[in-house]
Amino acid sequence: MRYTQFTEFKPSKPPLTEQECRLLILSCRGLSNREIAEQVALAESTVKQCLHRTLRKLDASNKAQALTICLKQGVINPFDIYPMEILINCLFPPVPEKIILTQRQRLILALAAQGLSNQEIAERLNTSVSAIKIYLSQIFNKLEARNRRKAIWLAMWQGFLYNLEFLSPEDAVDMMTASRRRDIEMYLALIEQKLGALELYELRQEPYVSNLEKLKTFCNLLRERLTYLQSSARMLVSVR
Repeated sequence: MRYTQFTEFKPSKPPLTEQECRLLILSCRGLSNREIAEQVALAESTVKQCLHRTLRKLDASNKAQALTICLKQGVINPFDIYPMEILINCLFPPVPEKIILTQRQRLILALAAQGLSNQEIAERLNTSVSAIKIYLSQIFNKLEARNRRKAIWLAMWQGFLYNLEFLSPEDAVDMMTASRRRDIEMYLALIEQKLGALELYELRQEPYVSNLEKLKTFCNLLRERLTYLQSSARMLVSVR
């Protein structure tokens, strides 16, 4: 089973300091170095140096890729980045009439969120780098974002980035590696509450009918992870 890796939650990795994690989180929320510096009371040059050091430690080419690495390795808790409401909304298909991004634009933004460069996205989609730049420019204009990190943040806030549209349930669960047990318990409860509030006719129509199985698989895998965490906690108590 894929989740035999539960016992390997702490892979070998360069350690990040608390400050490095915090600055990376703020950067991935779309804040500029100057805005981060003002918020944490540091010099802008210090923020820039710290973020560069973080990328080197993680062998990441950009901040989005660094964040993806941190989530998968359990260095950063996703609930420390995004409010729980956003992470729940991103599991449910967005209402089609409210989406301002095309599926192609959402796909490109989702790939950018995984840390892929324009060149890598172009190769993945078998198109040119200039075409990707045009798509990103259109996305920035629609979301009124100045960079891709801000665009990703705003798209998640507004419910335009549906995680299970471009991520497998397994990969989505892998992003929850560093989540605390209480967070997962509440997260699952709120997901089930939102599912229960949907009318039967809604579940039988698009976009739910083709995505419901993905959501159920995600919940089942996350429940397995919660069971593992509970068992680990009991073992620790018994050892003590």
